[in-house]
Amino acid sequence: MLDLANVQAPIETANGLPNACYIDTAMYQHEQNTLFRNSWVAVGFGKDIPQPGYVKPVNFAGLPMLLVRNQDGNINVFQNVCRHRGMILVDSAKQLRGPITCPYHAWAYDLDGALRKTPHVGGPDIHEHDSVKHCDYPLNAVRSHLWHDIILRTLVVRPLNLLTTPLILSTVGVNLNNRSITAVQIHRSDLPSIVTGNWRLKIIANPTICHLFIQH
Repeated sequence: MLDLANVQAPIETANGLPNACYIDTAMYQHEQNTLFRNSWVAVGFGKDIPQPGYVKPVNFAGLPMLLVRNQDGNINVFQNVCRHRGMILVDSAKQLRGPITCPYHAWAYDLDGALRKTPHVGGPDIHEHDSVKHCDYPLNAVRSHLWHDIILRTLVVRPLNLLTTPLILSTVGVNLNNRSITAVQIHRSDLPSIVTGNWRLKIIANPTICHLFIQH
């Protein structure tokens, strides 16, 4: 791994991060495995799936996920792949008029991820098979939590304590560990915020306000 001794030196003598932190493929993969897949990460806002039956696909750290508002108004997060042949289930945000249905073989799931229909699984017009029990093939759930309308997800079994757990808010680009939870408000989530480059560029730019007077 990289030698970061100079980065961690006193500010008067410290250097910035090595170039590899921004361009090295192995470093990027290491961060995916140890940082983004091992933390509670923001992947969207509740307002983006406004009513029951609304779904929105998102991709983060190489994992296709599906944000779903169920009939009770609660938010579920699932892997956005069918349990049958791994087909992507939903390719764009939309209001569903029925179940979550795979475009390949039409396996259908309710808004809580339970498998409800398996058309022709036993042959023409035979929609059941002894070896395919619906209860064994729900959508794979992704552990999630809604906080101040921010949808957080994690891929590890780790309890979420908002006072101590590191949060990576990918959609708003800030770390809120040292801020008062009661002071946080999300006003807009529809502003363009896509950086074509290393994720650090967004993090570094936010606290450095000098560019505001020139760029904005």
